[in-house]
Amino acid sequence: GIVAVDRDTIPDLTTLHVQSRVVDVRKLTKRDHSGVFAPNRYRQFDDGNSSDRVRALALQWTAGLPKGWPQINAVITHLRQDYTVDKTSRATGNTGNSVAEFLFETKRGPDYLFATAAVWLLRSLNYPARFVSGFYARPDRYDPKSGLTAVLSEDVHCWAEVLVQRDYWVT
Repeated sequence: GIVAVDRDTIPDLTTLHVQSRVVDVRKLTKRDHSGVFAPNRYRQFDDGNSSDRVRALALQWTAGLPKGWPQINAVITHLRQDYTVDKTSRATGNTGNSVAEFLFETKRGPDYLFATAAVWLLRSLNYPARFVSGFYARPDRYDPKSGLTAVLSEDVHCWAEVLVQRDYWVT
């Protein structure tokens, strides 16, 4: 259900042909997650009080787990279990850092806060991670005559991806 386009822009009315791939999580435990091939931009992590708190949280969530997929999965699991998706929730702007406010205070927010938090947490553990936005093409909008699916502004979604081997990003 997730489509990514590796371009900054695409012309209006562009048709995208999509091929889905399913990730076998069992195989991820055997991969090298060091991300040695990742450009530095996927490892950027700021210094500062908020970043220190995020790093401490990530270390708490992954304490005692081996490096690699077990740590990555622990971050995912905590975000899914301990936080609430709320499309109407917005950061107050009073804290100076909306992601820290999400992680430590409100614990609820739209998908972009989950994605941003995941990237920040994973990068604090030195995993190459990136923020991605794209569209969900709803099957009920598929037109069999044209072979096209209408995608509307409400179909925009955000997620995080982590590099698990050269050029292989996992959502």
